[in-house]
Amino acid sequence: MIERAKKQLTELIAKIQSNKKLSIDLIISEIKEGQYNVFTEISRKKEWVKLIIFYGKKGFKSQIQGDKTSKLYKDIDETLFGLTLSLGRDELNEPKKYIGVDESGKGDFFGPLVIAGFLLNDKNKSQLLGLKIRDSKLLSDNEVKYLAEKIKDQFEGYFSIVQINPKKYNELYGRIKNLNHLLAWGHSRCIENLLALHEVDTAICDQFGDQSYIKSALLEKGKKIELHQSFRAEKFLGVAAASILARNNFISWIEAKSKELKIVIPKGSGASVPAIAKKIVDNYGKEVLNELTKSHFKTTASILR
Repeated sequence: MIERAKKQLTELIAKIQSNKKLSIDLIISEIKEGQYNVFTEISRKKEWVKLIIFYGKKGFKSQIQGDKTSKLYKDIDETLFGLTLSLGRDELNEPKKYIGVDESGKGDFFGPLVIAGFLLNDKNKSQLLGLKIRDSKLLSDNEVKYLAEKIKDQFEGYFSIVQINPKKYNELYGRIKNLNHLLAWGHSRCIENLLALHEVDTAICDQFGDQSYIKSALLEKGKKIELHQSFRAEKFLGVAAASILARNNFISWIEAKSKELKIVIPKGSGASVPAIAKKIVDNYGKEVLNELTKSHFKTTASILR
């Protein structure tokens, strides 16, 4: 498998080098071997990224590591992956009209789970391109806020946002006991909300479990829609717009609660999270965690023991 991984990485490097504008001043290291991966390091002036191919029983997975807000990261990401979606052995170009759906907050201990949908068509696509819309993970918080406001101002009636705040999230998770089913419920609500306003026959979202999860949660109109799930679905413009809307709501909640509690609430589930959670418990009592965090995370048990 390692030889196949090296071959795939070599092909990606060749694709980068074929972009003459990108390859100016670019330094690409020789291919190196890691544990179940092969990689190369790419630099340009003071910027650098690592391009990796992971391999194992589930096949091969490509990934770019580095500062997602850097120009180099964005240039390489766009060159390699573009606005296409892999569906099995076939490659599907971006449909002319579809609903893109994405979420934010899924892996964060603090904060809500936010799902957003955006209906892309021929009329609004050029406007989105003009705004330089892209995956929210490649944007700073300030860029996300700016673009989310632009989307809301310019595309009223073409987006839907479902925000499940921690207290409601914990209640729903307590009944459902499955994050993928909860995600599917949120995705399906966004799709249904837009179908109530527009005739659409295609929806695209990220891969997060069996497609039947969303299909079973859709109502009568939604069950007729052609649904595509794929890794890195944010490469689609409509999904990228949805990702920005979802991320903006998540960031806004984090900032509002930080101001209210006078404690800077961290995103994610990293090393700083338990210490901040413990500080909040000390200041406000353990009961407040249910209104601030996703209680099924292991972090909860480590704080309360």
